[in-house]
Amino acid sequence: MSRISVYTMTTDAIKNEYFPIEGIRSALLFADEVVVLDGGSTDNTVERIKKIDDPRIKIYTNKWLHSLGKSMTGINKSLALGYCTGDWCILMDSDEVYHEEDVEAIKQLPNVVASNIVGIEFNTLHFYKDYNHTMNGCPDWKDLYNNKVYMVRNGQCIHHGAVNTEPDAHVDLDGKPLNPDNTILTSIKVFHYGHARSKEAYVRKLNHIEGRHSGWKWKPITADDFEWLPDYKLADFNGTHPAVMKGRIDAGKDRAKIMQLYDYKEGDIDARSGV
Repeated sequence: MSRISVYTMTTDAIKNEYFPIEGIRSALLFADEVVVLDGGSTDNTVERIKKIDDPRIKIYTNKWLHSLGKSMTGINKSLALGYCTGDWCILMDSDEVYHEEDVEAIKQLPNVVASNIVGIEFNTLHFYKDYNHTMNGCPDWKDLYNNKVYMVRNGQCIHHGAVNTEPDAHVDLDGKPLNPDNTILTSIKVFHYGHARSKEAYVRKLNHIEGRHSGWKWKPITADDFEWLPDYKLADFNGTHPAVMKGRIDAGKDRAKIMQLYDYKEGDIDARSGV
């Protein structure tokens, strides 16, 4: 039976209202191993992940170097992928969660794909503003994708590198996109919640991400500088969310309630040791 590794990256994920706890808990439903590559969190992200208390979780650290900008995204993803020991490796960003309905299908993928397949595409649901709307199909969002390679065969020298406007796509040994003849598209869903938050939290996220990626080129914005896309440009979501998301969805956009879920108090410093 093939082993499956899931790999994810974190940097101050709890403080910035990401979803690493929900994501990791969802991955543990099908993964033999979950690799976490932390960029040097100073909140309680690492400690909170440790509290999940599962021996399949393996935590490593590679400090985020702001001077490298967007390149660090591909570097840390490649390092995380490199730590994976499974036969197949599945990407999971810290704002992504898998649905329990897809668990058995994911487990079976290594057993049913042809031997020439090295990459497997999943479908991405991009939730926007709240948990009831998605951006899928919205023409106003640049670089929006509905599916991409999430799962790759290990031992093929596949890593993450820049492809056109994407700084961290899966690429082959020569840094080229994976050959479409060696990839397949499945019906597996990835629930992407990075855009589902309050306006204030979303602006904090933009400043955090763009500040890391662009450095001095990024001018921080305020909530007054930002406005959501109108609902008529979005798609209604009428399906079910992953069960691990119940607490987060119940908390809504209330930051105090969200932080309570992760035992985080504003100003806390992560007491990491030996990770």
